[in-house]
Amino acid sequence: MGRARLLVAGTALGALALSATAVAILPVPPKLRFGEDAAIAFSPDGTRVAFAGLGNDDNVDVYVMSLSGRDIVRLTDAPGTDMEPAWSADGGHLAFVSTRDGNQEIYVMAIDGSGQTRITADGGFDDDPSLSGDGSEVAYVSMRDGNPEVYLAPTHGGPARRLTVFAGVDTSPSVSPDGRLVVFQRGPAGSQDIWLVHADGTGLRRLTRASGADIGARFSSSGSSVRYLHVRRRGVVSTYEPWVVPLSGGPARRVRASRV
Repeated sequence: MGRARLLVAGTALGALALSATAVAILPVPPKLRFGEDAAIAFSPDGTRVAFAGLGNDDNVDVYVMSLSGRDIVRLTDAPGTDMEPAWSADGGHLAFVSTRDGNQEIYVMAIDGSGQTRITADGGFDDDPSLSGDGSEVAYVSMRDGNPEVYLAPTHGGPARRLTVFAGVDTSPSVSPDGRLVVFQRGPAGSQDIWLVHADGTGLRRLTRASGADIGARFSSSGSSVRYLHVRRRGVVSTYEPWVVPLSGGPARRVRASRV
């Protein structure tokens, strides 16, 4: 199998900005390729990275490799584009976005590429998947009702639940390790805040209120806090600061990048 070129998404600065620096130095020849709709994701144990790669057949598929840049495994091989892989917390499954059936939908597969299952089947645009800890549910953003809203669907069949109803923009959901909570970002680009909702759609709560943009929210491994990036823009330069907010109450605080 030939080498795949990494596709690093512009959207990765939201969900995966802290990982993007590490991916930029991975030895994946011949060069990095920048694309609008790809994404990168590190495994929960930090030993592997899943990414959307452009293979020798010029098809975009999902790959997994070690952090050394070796042991590259192609997991998908279907017409259309497969992108935006997202790990389950147990490292056993990946959710991803695919256009293989003519519309952008959410799929789930085992980490060896087996059991590729289509989760969504609506006429809208589905994006931003995030798996629960055991891979039994996937949160995602859908345009099926004409507006980007957060949904949660079982991965083994059954109807999706709409978690948000908002006239603006809700994006980038992330499921807590125990599957009981979902965080997401709400608001137009440049002024988003982090919000939290229970998996049954109740208990909507705003977690951040700072000026600027708060993006890329992810739960800590214990599920007791939410980590995110605060974006400060000064002229044409934007800085990305890692912050954390406890779910038990109390103010958000800035943390060193090495600790996130």
